[in-house]
Amino acid sequence: MEKNNDGLGTEIAKLAEVVEILDNSFFASNETEIIITVDQKKFTEILRYLNYNTTDEKCIISIGNVNFTFLKK
Repeated sequence: MEKNNDGLGTEIAKLAEVVEILDNSFFASNETEIIITVDQKKFTEILRYLNYNTTDEKCIISIGNVNFTFLKK
């Protein structure tokens, strides 16, 4: 079976699904922080997709009341 990969746009859509699941669970709160550590390559891909130029070691994607913080290894 061939895997359909539309790049990081698809992955961002999956994060939105996670937000929906959290919002409909007992974990729902006014602000939720999820921290994800990724390697240099994936971190660079995320920044490129978001057209975000930084020398920081982290990138935050906020969807609704959930902040996904990506940390570079």
